[in-house]
Amino acid sequence: MTLAILWAPIAALCDRTEFRLGSELLVAPYAPLFAAGLAIFGLTRWGIGSSPFWLVLAENFAFAAAWTGPARARALETGTGGSFALSADQVTASVAVCIAVVATGALLRLPSRLASAVSKAAAPTYCLYLLHVPVASLAIPWLSSIFGVGTVAVITSVTSVAVAVAAYHFIERPGARLLRQALQGGRAVSER
Repeated sequence: MTLAILWAPIAALCDRTEFRLGSELLVAPYAPLFAAGLAIFGLTRWGIGSSPFWLVLAENFAFAAAWTGPARARALETGTGGSFALSADQVTASVAVCIAVVATGALLRLPSRLASAVSKAAAPTYCLYLLHVPVASLAIPWLSSIFGVGTVAVITSVTSVAVAVAAYHFIERPGARLLRQALQGGRAVSER
């Protein structure tokens, strides 16, 4: 829990003082989101009545609203040459929706069939995390010269999800299977 409490403030300090190494190591622009994820894990592990984790979640949402939202809005506008811009409030609202969806999904006790479906739908999220920025960096400048902001957002989001699902099914899952086999094979050899 200490990490979840201190991650965003220390990352913000590194960012504000232009301590680049600290900022990079702490993934400064996203620190409040990762720390909020740790708080959500704490709530799922120790129960929703665990008020310290709610406070940590609130702290990290406040950091996201005050710091991550405006920084990501500026980065989005700069990265697209000004052709695609959202206000800091729009970015912060998006962050709030994402945190609420993750928290709700993590905290609800779903029937097994629904939990299985949610688990399968959530499986490619790490690929989405890794690939959404490169997809957006390529798609937004090109699409914004043709379509309006809303259409660009929808097309870019759908494309990011499609690329992430494909990467999950054709790269991550087969790679994990091969790695697991290699590790199990190595263990079998070392046990002899």
